[in-house]
Amino acid sequence: MQAFVFLIIVGTSIAQEQRECCTAATAIVREFNRLHQQSFDRVTQNMDQHVQVLETQNLALKNQINNMERLIAQTETHLLAEISERTSEMQSALDQLTRREADNRRQQILANARSRYRIWWTAGNDRDNEGVWEWADVDRPFSSIPGRWYDGEPNDAEGGEDCAHVYLHEGGTLNDRSCNEAGGFICEFELTD
Repeated sequence: MQAFVFLIIVGTSIAQEQRECCTAATAIVREFNRLHQQSFDRVTQNMDQHVQVLETQNLALKNQINNMERLIAQTETHLLAEISERTSEMQSALDQLTRREADNRRQQILANARSRYRIWWTAGNDRDNEGVWEWADVDRPFSSIPGRWYDGEPNDAEGGEDCAHVYLHEGGTLNDRSCNEAGGFICEFELTD
């Protein structure tokens, strides 16, 4: 910034007037420069303080964001675990209810059918290998499917008792009997869409 100073000095010689004028002008310019520098220093100091405050606030906000992100991640993990656990519990309860309903339906069907047939055949047999019972209609060992033998059964009494039937009068327990006898059949299958 440029400053112009005009001084009027009366009653002295020109040379002296010039010196006094230059000295006064130099003093004024020095004072102006000092005041200008002082003002600039104050503004710079204020700006530095504001920048420092803003940097501190920025750091605090970044820390808050990091804390919130960590909290969100922890909450999300906790919620997903809780949802998974609740889903498993609900699925287990639903499976138990479904099994119970299926068992009740089977028992009701068997109870209603008692008067029609004395013997109700299952697909269990030991025709291929005596004493090794298997299901003719599924690819699972006989022991993996629910069913209890009546006391002392299977006994292959009188020889040739190679097929399993349900004793309705003994709570649905199993007995081995000759495959040639007439009776009803118990079938179970899955419906698919």
